[in-house]
Amino acid sequence: MGSGLMINSLARMLNEDLGFDPDQLLTMQVQLSGPKYVEQGSPTRAKPETEQFWSQALAQVGGLPGVQSVGMASDLPPSSSMAIRVSIPGRPPADLSEQPFTRLQEVDAGYFSTMRIPLLRGSPLSGREGALSTAVAVVNDVFAETFFPGEDAVGKHVRIE
Repeated sequence: MGSGLMINSLARMLNEDLGFDPDQLLTMQVQLSGPKYVEQGSPTRAKPETEQFWSQALAQVGGLPGVQSVGMASDLPPSSSMAIRVSIPGRPPADLSEQPFTRLQEVDAGYFSTMRIPLLRGSPLSGREGALSTAVAVVNDVFAETFFPGEDAVGKHVRIE
């Protein structure tokens, strides 16, 4: 009976909409560490060498025979390692117990096209967002409806707590 339940759960999981097209998609996980790539005393603050490494890695992988597209993300759906609280500037702060969590995932400009995730509204990432003084966010429809019910989320501001 236990194995039957496990098979049913696996079958449901395999048929669930992941939000991206996994057909002919290859993923890998690489974690850079050590003093060459990470600021001492801050395990999340990257050095310029880190950005250079990723840029070269994406260019090299993108140049391999048969590779059609490359992208990079801090995590792959449906998981995300960073749960954060956000608030909306100009709105009264929610009671901490009522303030919803959301997931943060850092991606590059090639991520959405590589994963074949359609952009429903707004502009695609250009690759120049890192040079902006204000961070840019792409949100899903659940986030938009949770934080901006009945409104258009494009162009809105959020504050990461």
